[in-house]
Amino acid sequence: MTARRSEYRGAIELAGATIDAHILDDGSSVVTLRSAVELVAGVSTSKLGDYLAPVGLGMARGENEGVNQGKASNHAGMARGESEGSGTTRGENQGGRSNPASNHAGLAGGENLLSVVRFTTPDSPQEAKGLTADDVSRIITTWGIALVEGRLKTKRQEEIAWRCVGLGLRLAEVGLTALIHEALGYEQVKPAGALLKLANKPSPWRRAFPRQFFEEACRLYGHPPDHQGRWLGGFVNRVAYDTLCPGLAKALKEKAAGGHQKHHQYLDDLEGRPELLAHLNRVTGVLMACSSKRELNDKIDVIFRDGPAQYCLYLPEAS
Repeated sequence: MTARRSEYRGAIELAGATIDAHILDDGSSVVTLRSAVELVAGVSTSKLGDYLAPVGLGMARGENEGVNQGKASNHAGMARGESEGSGTTRGENQGGRSNPASNHAGLAGGENLLSVVRFTTPDSPQEAKGLTADDVSRIITTWGIALVEGRLKTKRQEEIAWRCVGLGLRLAEVGLTALIHEALGYEQVKPAGALLKLANKPSPWRRAFPRQFFEEACRLYGHPPDHQGRWLGGFVNRVAYDTLCPGLAKALKEKAAGGHQKHHQYLDDLEGRPELLAHLNRVTGVLMACSSKRELNDKIDVIFRDGPAQYCLYLPEAS
């Protein structure tokens, strides 16, 4: 299979690590294997497998070449020291830092396997290996879950898990994919329909629209701050969704047809939702700056739809 090609490349500083990030010719966001390990564990190595096994993750068959997963004995069962009830691994008994995978109790199931992304870069003929931003985020989340569930067995594993908890908090609203897009300047050139790749299932409800968004909308339309009406749905589609991505409102409506979920619950958590949240902050600022519906429509056209800019004098509307 022909390797994909890196079209955008950049470095991202995150949690004391310098992340080598790429956007490939198919639009996917990728982090090199070494950078993925440095981000998750704070060490510079490409031995990714050592940091998957302790939390029940693994590499898909045929992906292990160049992705060292530690000694086979560590994958077949617990380390010798642990099986004898010592509570520590052999590496710790010798006074050194143990391999994080040494206390892993079994291989990951098929649903927990990750795939290496192989790609080429313009500055090197050698094939590069990485993980998608989604898979890196998955590793970070899985370490945090393992900590909460008490499945970690060494201090080193707990150190990694706490690091991942911190990363998870940093990325909770932004998302690694969106961070890569911003750092590499992809926001200005990505396909217009990128956000139309919606999630198959709705995510749990979480507030997306700021309360002030609705209060300002009601003010401009002459309604009380908590007014709900049919006009509001059309307003949200026109001012929020379609200014973020043309056609997004229609796509979300079709996705949510017949259900009781809010449309924004079908936006992907790693990219769509973070972009919507950032966009809503900008839109709310525009609403606050307007004194009439006409002024709002003009500003929306200029700011979000590349409409013609002209200077207008807006007088207060007669009551």
